[in-house]
Amino acid sequence: MSNSNSAVRTTKILPLNANLEHLKGQAKALHKSLQDGDETARTRANSFFDNTANLTLTQVQLIVAREYGFLSWGTMREEINSEDHTGRLLKNRFVLEQKIGSGGLGHVYRALDLRQQEKEVPNPYIVIKFLNKDFSADFSATIDFLKQNVIKTRLVANLRAKHSPRGWSQRL
Repeated sequence: MSNSNSAVRTTKILPLNANLEHLKGQAKALHKSLQDGDETARTRANSFFDNTANLTLTQVQLIVAREYGFLSWGTMREEINSEDHTGRLLKNRFVLEQKIGSGGLGHVYRALDLRQQEKEVPNPYIVIKFLNKDFSADFSATIDFLKQNVIKTRLVANLRAKHSPRGWSQRL
């Protein structure tokens, strides 16, 4: 019997470049492992289903979706196709926690830097900007994006030099 009313147990963060075909492959591989009697696969499935003997591929897809923190495969599919990447993992290092703005060139997110968090840096957050799909292939838009980053870098350096007793050792 399914534990479908139980809380979703998140064990993974959906990567920014998540691909539905890759996730389908994960589900098929888990399904085959379950059919072959693999104990590790059964342990994963037992977190979500009481009886794992004859799970269907659809039920195994549900396991994969729930491991990423989604209530269903359909909800995960919608998230992958979404323009909002809040909650996604980038480069196995940055968790996009909040979308803080959008503009003509792209979207800006507040992100947690996991390495800085491990080092117990007081403020382990950074800002990440993504170009819109329309602009990512446009060379002149890429140049504008790079110019913005050079200006921001200079501004941050000036602010840190003026307001920080330890210069570059502190993060904004």
